[in-house]
Amino acid sequence: MLWRFVVVKFCPECGKDLKGSIKFCPECGFSLAKMVGAAVQENLDQDVESIVDEDILEAPAEEKTAKEMGSNLEDVMEKILSNRGFTTKTRIKLRGASGQFNEIDVMAKRGKQTIAVECKNYAESAKIGIEAMRDFSSKLDDLGISEGLFVTSSDFSQDAIGWAQNNPRSKKIRLWNGTDLSKNFQSMVLGRKVGDMKKFNDCLKPRDTIESYSEILLQNKDRIVISRRELVFNPYYIVQFTIRDQCKIPDRQIYTIHDTGTYFVDGFTGDILYRSSDKGDETFVEEDEQRQISEDLNDIESYKTVEVVEAPGSEITAPEPGKSRKDVEFGVRQNIIEENTQNIKYTVRGRRDENDKEKKYKYVPSLNTVQLHSKVIRVPRLRIEFSSKEYIYSRVILPASDTTLVDEIAECKHILKKRQTFAVCDVCGIAKCQKDIVVDDSGAYFCKKHAPGEAVESKKKGSIRSRFFYK
Repeated sequence: MLWRFVVVKFCPECGKDLKGSIKFCPECGFSLAKMVGAAVQENLDQDVESIVDEDILEAPAEEKTAKEMGSNLEDVMEKILSNRGFTTKTRIKLRGASGQFNEIDVMAKRGKQTIAVECKNYAESAKIGIEAMRDFSSKLDDLGISEGLFVTSSDFSQDAIGWAQNNPRSKKIRLWNGTDLSKNFQSMVLGRKVGDMKKFNDCLKPRDTIESYSEILLQNKDRIVISRRELVFNPYYIVQFTIRDQCKIPDRQIYTIHDTGTYFVDGFTGDILYRSSDKGDETFVEEDEQRQISEDLNDIESYKTVEVVEAPGSEITAPEPGKSRKDVEFGVRQNIIEENTQNIKYTVRGRRDENDKEKKYKYVPSLNTVQLHSKVIRVPRLRIEFSSKEYIYSRVILPASDTTLVDEIAECKHILKKRQTFAVCDVCGIAKCQKDIVVDDSGAYFCKKHAPGEAVESKKKGSIRSRFFYK
């Protein structure tokens, strides 16, 4: 049989010279593997004219250096992040607190957010280990950067994944393997062409896309289906106040009151979440989610207009407040009056044979002494549900601050502590950590309840051997 080869010199997406690349276009990042595979299959099925470049057949293609391959990946990441509104710089060197220079593959900034990106263009069989993760974390620490993104064309070892999620330096490090990279690149391209763009006014802006927040770090994540993705821009009132008043107490002294500040109010319930004033700050809620929303409203600047691309299978909404502006302002005004109502002590001089008497005067501010100005700010909240056989897992995120409130699919509950999940059982779909997952010779994953007996015994022997002989 005559084998026919396919040589692609120019990118079919942007027309750029590929310069020998067989995986990605160095200009736009277009994946060539599927296209070439389809062409090869066509040559096998049909007796078509060969499109072989004779010069290339006679002389073997020059292999690209590791530096050139890494630069291609850096350029792809630069395009993805630029598409998401980041200002980017590639291959820069910055002096850290140690006095040494640190090389950053891609530096991305958007508002107050700064992300340092590490790129490793490795072969599919070469996984990123824990040492590379430690080095990257040390680099972030030296530069004082709290958020990092580690991207590879291959995959990460389980130790590297564990370090990224629970590193001692408490740096936030997100991971993209080859599959994640491909999905995010496709999302960038498709988002421009067919993505439904929605616009919302006066919002806190999500830091990343719905697709990115849907990522799963499990060994067999292909067994998991995303059953629901709902991004809601919930309304909150920001009410600024000023109170000014003077009153004359019975001893003829003038009592003066002056205070300014801000209230955060839930637009649905009318509940006051937080108050900041000249007298100090006060939080009115105990729920973690509402406390975090208060912090986000206090720390993050709102945007006049926010554009969001609706990912496939997702729903984006911005419901109207359940409480009117008038009702919210009335509640805030009442709270201000209650907070400033007080008993003022004064002294009444007694007669010659009597002692001075101390009395109290109750001061209550009038409604017209309180001036208010309010507006509605919308805070994004993303809920994702994952289906795995008979189990449903929820993930709840506040994208404006990248705060994860709930992530059931990432946590394996134990008596003493929670462990990072490793895989889902191929039989029942339960997500378990590496300690509670058994892998058989075929590479299938099982929880202890559904694992074959021989696989359980093999895991026990391996555990004893590693504990006593391979420390």
